[in-house]
Amino acid sequence: PGFLTLTCALIEQRDNGKLKYRAVALNLQFDGIYTGYLGSQEQVQIVSDFFDTFRNEHTSIIVDPVMGDAGKLYAGFTTDFVQEMKALCKKADIIVPNMTEAALLLDRPYRTDYTEAEIQELLKELTDLGAPTVVLTGVQYADGRHGAVAYDSQSNQYHAAFRNHIGGYFAHGTGDIFSSLLSGAIVKGASLEKAVSLALNRTTDGIEATLPLQEGRHHCTKHDGSGSA
Repeated sequence: PGFLTLTCALIEQRDNGKLKYRAVALNLQFDGIYTGYLGSQEQVQIVSDFFDTFRNEHTSIIVDPVMGDAGKLYAGFTTDFVQEMKALCKKADIIVPNMTEAALLLDRPYRTDYTEAEIQELLKELTDLGAPTVVLTGVQYADGRHGAVAYDSQSNQYHAAFRNHIGGYFAHGTGDIFSSLLSGAIVKGASLEKAVSLALNRTTDGIEATLPLQEGRHHCTKHDGSGSA
């Protein structure tokens, strides 16, 4: 009930102009706007309108298009939701999909057996959707590296950060942690290269620090989030 009430309240404020009025009256300005999980198409549209209302030339907009993992959409999401999220990504400066979400955004089959050259081409195709920079998480290579690769289409530069793959555990929330760390670093003025490295290493450090807590628990299937889980 609370989830639905909040959504309805935001829609009402948007539709009657209160949101924009308050933004102007309070002179609200943001250095960065970062979005993660959005539970409905209506919420995606609210966020899209929020971008239009609050962004300025100095605002960094970062979208983590949370939709799925391990090749599947999360429960409750549909192909219509994917299209709505794709439209939101066009308004971002940086998008942070995992391998599943990249496949969904590009409407192609999910796979994980990419070469480095194929990952670079995939990143270029993702920037063609509208966001000039893409940070792709959950990238795994045959030599055991697991991490993230970024592409800045404006400078035509790639940046990557990897750690050794940690198999056997499903580390929930690693994508959220990674994107939050990345966003904070970007807004604080870090370069894309430094932000990706910081986010990847801090996320993986967290996974490794909690591994002892997994002793005695059942192992779960791997996923394609940003951490090395």
